Amino acid sequence: MRPDQATRLRLLVSDEASEEVVAQPRAWRTLSVVGAKGGVGTSTVALNLAVAMSLSGCRVELATAGDLADESPVLAPGPAGVVLLGEASWRKSLLWQPHSSPKNHVLPAATELADWLIVDRGTAPATNDAESMLLVTTPEPASILAAFDALRSAHVSGIATDLLINRAGTLAETERIRARITEASRRLLGCRPNVFELLEDNAVLDAARLGRPVALARPACPFSRGVQRLVGVWTSARSEQAA
Repeated sequence: MRPDQATRLRLLVSDEASEEVVAQPRAWRTLSVVGAKGGVGTSTVALNLAVAMSLSGCRVELATAGDLADESPVLAPGPAGVVLLGEASWRKSLLWQPHSSPKNHVLPAATELADWLIVDRGTAPATNDAESMLLVTTPEPASILAAFDALRSAHVSGIATDLLINRAGTLAETERIRARITEASRRLLGCRPNVFELLEDNAVLDAARLGRPVALARPACPFSRGVQRLVGVWTSARSEQAA
């Protein structure tokens, strides 16, 4: 993410933001969650990643691509301490229904010192302001082909990209898909993307009916454990880079 955009987001948090904070912004990570095609669960993945990161002790902001373009986005407290940008769009998604959420209620400390900004980009193509990208696909052949096209575009743009197979079936099936993508990427792109998976889990639908993130409603289910593993990989890598 460009420094000027990160600074603008911090300034929107509070009129009391000091020049010292703007001049010396905290080093954070920006993760764009992108769907290879529609209907692969991009928003569900983005929301639960944000919640799991926050539960692990990180300060997290969650936005959609449209929210970043808004000059005066609504900021509101979200589940598990996540700060939401463009809170109205997340209400419409029915992924989280707070009992009460006053508009423009801001958590300055959390936003001012954000460790991660997670952006749900839907199926929007990767942009040059993305620091890293998580490309979400499902095991269906059409989705895998779309994912490889998106992976090629991200590679040309120089964006570090991981691939997530959502709603994966058996581990054996996932391993076959991982091997094909890894080999095709090596031969055609000269890279080896990390490939993760989240298993098909009825707990995702149950949590949606409750209007709660899976990571909160069913923290011990396979989907939530998979998300926790992802968070562990990224937070560990970030700590190593900082050291």
